[in-house]
Amino acid sequence: MTTGALKHTLLFGYDYIFLDDKIKGINCCPSAPAFNIFSPTYLTQRPILDPSNNFNIGITQSWHGAYFQDQVKLPYNLHALGGFRYDNAVGRDTVANMTTSSEDRFTPRGGLLWQPIPWLSLYGSYTENFGASNTLFNLDGQRLPPQTAQQWETGLKTEFFEGRLRSTFAYFELTKQGIGAPDPANAFRSRAIGEAETRGIEVDVAGEILPGWNLIATYSHLPFAKITRGR
Repeated sequence: MTTGALKHTLLFGYDYIFLDDKIKGINCCPSAPAFNIFSPTYLTQRPILDPSNNFNIGITQSWHGAYFQDQVKLPYNLHALGGFRYDNAVGRDTVANMTTSSEDRFTPRGGLLWQPIPWLSLYGSYTENFGASNTLFNLDGQRLPPQTAQQWETGLKTEFFEGRLRSTFAYFELTKQGIGAPDPANAFRSRAIGEAETRGIEVDVAGEILPGWNLIATYSHLPFAKITRGR
């Protein structure tokens, strides 16, 4: 598709995900005794079943997503990309027969690339993410909410020998919300961390060293990776 001097490459679509989890458990006691695998001591008497430790979890999640993207070829070897995605996620407790969560989000993405010479490209991009639902559960037996993320990235790409040797150098800043972590009150359950941030560089090299033989090498350095806000 073209509009004047601009050439467009459009991408759009729709996807759907449905998750259905059923978990039942019968525990003999609140906590298991210590067990040494090198000097095992097994139970000397039949355990007493405690119904208060049983659990029955039934969770479903339906996830609808629609997306649109436009990649535009501009004059002077410039390329621009812009788009967005819409997600709607609904969670239900099938045991209690009730809706436990209903969330929707628009997430944008965009970028700009300049190719001053055939073998070198400079780029920058920004993207947001509304991630697929966690498979972890909190103390109330409910699934953790979806993760969200924002990322800035800038770098350069090179290409030599008619595309047989390619490399990328990138600096990025990634912020995530809602990452699952073990709950101190119960090691078998989780809670969502408020926010975590990572900054670093990545170097990727890929090429065909011999006909049919391809080499891929990657290096990452993360000088900053911290939880910046608890919950």
